[in-house]
Amino acid sequence: MATLGPQLTEVISRASDVLLAYYTSHGLLDDRGRLYLGLTRAVPSLLHYTALPMNVMREEMENSPAAIRILILDCCFPGRAIEVMADDRSPYASPPGCRRPLLTSGCPTQST
Repeated sequence: MATLGPQLTEVISRASDVLLAYYTSHGLLDDRGRLYLGLTRAVPSLLHYTALPMNVMREEMENSPAAIRILILDCCFPGRAIEVMADDRSPYASPPGCRRPLLTSGCPTQST
């Protein structure tokens, strides 16, 4: 996670026209039901430190200068991302009228 963060920020910040992020791997939930994108050495009991929180991915994408931002999730529990991306009460909410394209492979409770 220590090297992923800066790399993710750098790549996302360079996108100017279209930002297309495609994630295919393990979707993991913490004790509160929050979605994490699993990394190679993800430890379920230490998700905050070993996996990428979906809200961090959202924040990174929203900070991108890209005119169009698309996120595709092919993992377990991908529908949980809909809650993160659409919750206007979230500290990561976009300004009113801003679209957040998201394609998932399942609903919030679907594990595969």
